[in-house]
Formats: sequence, C-alpha cells, structure tokens
Amino acid sequence: MTSPAATFFVHDQGVQIGPLPMEEIATRWKSGQITRDALYCADGWPSWKPLIASEEMAVFFRPPRYKSFGGKFWKHILWAFLIAGAVTLYGLFGTYRGWPMLSDLPPVGPLLIFAVIYFLPTLMASKSEWVGWIALLNLLFGWTVVVWIACIIAAIVSPKRTQ
Repeated sequence: MTSPAATFFVHDQGVQIGPLPMEEIATRWKSGQITRDALYCADGWPSWKPLIASEEMAVFFRPPRYKSFGGKFWKHILWAFLIAGAVTLYGLFGTYRGWPMLSDLPPVGPLLIFAVIYFLPTLMASKSEWVGWIALLNLLFGWTVVVWIACIIAAIVSPKRTQ
C-alpha cells in the first residue's frame, strides 16, 4: 500500500491524466469525469491496475451506505408507543376521574409491552449496518424463539454505522 501523499496516473477512455493525488481522483470519480473502466498506475509500478479494484482508493469508492429504516421510521415508532401509552394511561386512570370508559378497546398496555419485547432485536440494532435485515427477520420469524435469539446476537455483533 502506498502513502496517502502518493500521486497516480489515470488512464480512462484513451486519455492519460496525472499525476493526481487520491483525493483529486476521488473528486473526479464522484463527478463522473472518471468511469468504472479506468486504470491507474504509480511511478515504479510494472503495470496498470483497475481503479475500481484499488486498495489505495477503496476508501473513496465505497458504495453509499444503504439507509434502511431512516430516522422517520423510528420517530413513527416512538409516536406509536407514546400514543399507545397515553391510551393505556387514559384507560387506567381516566375512569377514576369520571372520564368516558375505554372498555370497548382491548388493553393496550400488555400489547405494548409484548411489542417492545418482540421487537427488542430491531431496537438493539438501530445503529447497526444490518438493521434492515435484522428487522425483516425479526418481523417475519421472530415468533420462533431461535430466530429471535439469533437476531439479538446479530444486533450485538453487527458492525455499527459510522456517520
């Protein structure tokens, strides 16, 4: 691996440019001036290498991270829990104050507690890169205790997202 201050030559679409530092190559890549088929080389290298497979440039050419379940998703979940909690409190304490009864509604408190426990792996994985997969498995197969425990383990060992 070369030093960060190294410069490279780029051969793309029949044109050779350079020497360029890594940052400039990355800027041109992001703006579309350099294509996927580009080759690169540094002084002293015996041959050209594909830019896309470059270890030196990997930090610049990573695909954008997939944001499964963005911030709005968790805000909606939080609001749902807050509303469910408010309805539960209304049902528990509102009757003592003479407020109308909520007896036609099912008890929300136990349902809320069950939902939090059921989706605990998803909540634990909220900062993980695997949150989408864990949430999907948790939703569809969490009722099997084995998958629920596997989701908990995956949430613990999964790589965390970097901002």
